[in-house]
Parts: sequence; C-alpha cells; structure tokens
Amino acid sequence: MIKEYCERLYSDKIHFDILYYGDCEGETEKYLRNINATYYHVPKYTKHPLQFLKYMKKLCKSKKYDLIHCHASTAMLLIYAIPIKIINNTPIIYQSHDSGADKSAILHCFFRPFIKVFCTKYISVSWEAGIWMFNKSGINSEKHILLQNGIDSSAYLFNPKTRNNIRMQLNIGDKFIIGNVGRFEKQKNHKLIIDIFEKIHRLESQAVLLLIGQGSLKKKVQTLVKEKNLEDVVIFCDYKKNISDYYSAMDLFLFPSIHEGMGLVAVEAQLSGLPVVASYSVPKEVKVSESFYQFNLSDSLDLWVDKIMELKQIGRCTYSKELFEKSGYEINQSAEKLRKIYESI
Repeated sequence: MIKEYCERLYSDKIHFDILYYGDCEGETEKYLRNINATYYHVPKYTKHPLQFLKYMKKLCKSKKYDLIHCHASTAMLLIYAIPIKIINNTPIIYQSHDSGADKSAILHCFFRPFIKVFCTKYISVSWEAGIWMFNKSGINSEKHILLQNGIDSSAYLFNPKTRNNIRMQLNIGDKFIIGNVGRFEKQKNHKLIIDIFEKIHRLESQAVLLLIGQGSLKKKVQTLVKEKNLEDVVIFCDYKKNISDYYSAMDLFLFPSIHEGMGLVAVEAQLSGLPVVASYSVPKEVKVSESFYQFNLSDSLDLWVDKIMELKQIGRCTYSKELFEKSGYEINQSAEKLRKIYESI
C-alpha cells in the first residue's frame, strides 16, 4: 500500500523516507531503491532497546522531518515514532490497519492512551480498525479520518487467458478452485478454511483448495492437511507478484478471518469477479459486488458449505463499478485524499 502512495505522491513537494524494523522483503527493498527512496532499518526495540534508542537519536540529529506517517497494526508501534516527536517536535499521523491482534494485546492496551498524547491525526482503513486503535471517542473526534486503502481496479479484472495459464501451471484443469490469499497466522483462520473445504470435497470430488501466502503457521497448516488426507487437493503457494492472475484462476474466494482491519484481498477478489464468502469479522466496507456473503464464525460448517455449493452453480459475477467508486477504494482518490491530509498539517 505504501508503494502505491509513493508512486502517486512522490514529487518536488513530497518526499518519503521509509523506516522499518524486522525483515524487509527483497522486492520491497529493490522497489525503494528504484524510486530513490531513502530507507532505514531500525533495530527492533523489543529485542534491542538500547540499540534502538541510540539509532533513533542519531537519526533525529541527522534528519529533520516535517511529518511522520506511522502505519501500524497495534498501538505499541508508536514507540518507533515517539523519539522523533520528542526530539524534533514532528507531527505524527497514526494509521490503523487492523482490528485485532494475535499477540501483544496487553502492550497494545498500554500504548493506546499515548496515541492521544503524541499524535496529530488518526487514520483508519475501516471503522473496525479505528475502534481497535483509537476507541469510539477517538474515531468520533476531529482528529480522525477514514481512508480506505486504494486499489487500481484495472489491475485485477478477470482475464481468461491468464486463468488458463495458471491452471495449466498448477495442473488443475477445469476443477472447482476455492482460493484464499493471506499470511499463515492465527488471524487468517486457516483451520476453519481446511474444515470447510474438507466437507466440500466430500460433496464435490473435483474441488481444489488454493492457499497463497507465507507465515509462521504454514507448516502447521500443511500438517493438518496431511492428517485429513487432503494433500492431493490442497495447493500451497508463496505470495505472488502476479496475484491478479491467481484470482482469475480461482472460482470462489473463502475468507473466514478472525479479525481484519480491512481485508483488501476480498476487494481484489471481487474486482476479478469472484464470489466471496467471508466472516462477519471482515468489515462490511469491503463489499463492492452483489456476490459478497458473510457468516458468523460460530455458524455451523454446513451453512458455509451450502452457500459455497450454491455459488458454485452461479459462477463468476461482475463487480459493481458504482459500489467500487462509492466505497472510496479507487487508488487515485485515496492518494489525493492523503495528499490533502499531509498539506493540512
């Protein structure tokens, strides 16, 4: 998402320096070099607190920023922006991208009050993400702005040629492909995906499950698939740069997340014409077609399975351009809105 905004906002007036912790994917680092962006790999404060403080002090002395835009899934990430705020009195925009946490919920609750103290503006990608990060009083304040992650809709439209190519590569022919794109973490609820698919495969022997992503629980999910004797009909792929081609190859998108700040992949799937079956934990704002359905995580497997089998008979749909434009996901609209936020501070 940051890439999309950099491409559209980078100019003589706006320059981005990127600060990140942890591992930076090779493609991301390559992209930052290509656009001549300056980026800093800061020590993770939970593992190396003294190194982190020393690094941030040195950075603050060498650089004077006009604005900090912090993209976060929990309030605890505010710690990376606070030193710049304290040393240089730089305004902070804090943007929430999630509506829950698998880990560090205690630290999130500890740091959340400090957002009000240190931050000039709050941005959330959905109301659920806003409540999680800023609580109800925060999202009702003048500081809060709703800004959905923007998407270039033309990049995700259904392509029959790439559908055939991907299906040939995966050797799945004309089978019924149920797909999911997401990190292999607790939040994405792969166990429920496998349980639902197991029942579907009993009803439809030509069904195949395509799971795209990486994460700490991937091996555990692969073990579960083997235990259920589904290894011949479940395909695991690492995340793909040409993800839109894989949407074209699918027939239905299954998305029963435990919590989601937005669930942008569900929007991408709908743009490709896929019916989407999701949990109510996915924000309702992601609906951009008439073929988007939600269930409670407590609902029986049969309810999920019956809807999927019903949608199998209907097939692909066309996304609603009107719904998409009203939703606020159009990337140029989102980028322009963000530019105005920057200029207002």
